[in-house]
Amino acid sequence: MTTGARSDWEATRARILERDEHACIVCGGVRGGLYIDHVDALKGDSDENLRTLCTPHHREHCRAAHGITTRLTAERAPEPHPGIGHDLECDCAACTAHPKA
Repeated sequence: MTTGARSDWEATRARILERDEHACIVCGGVRGGLYIDHVDALKGDSDENLRTLCTPHHREHCRAAHGITTRLTAERAPEPHPGIGHDLECDCAACTAHPKA
């Protein structure tokens, strides 16, 4: 990735995180760090095709959409949510990304 492309992606990532309030759009949490995910991998980097997902929901999406399991073994470093100061755990009732206690 060239420096220009990297800075373009960093700006896009920052914009999508801001739009999605620095939280997973599925559960509202930041468990395992946040990914900017392509809703449809073939439709590019438009804001409408990008969303913020926590690590468990990103893994779930990639497994379902692409059959990907091996490249998503490492979690991202947690990113602090502005104004909260701690990680949130997913508590959505329909979540299948991780087991409930």
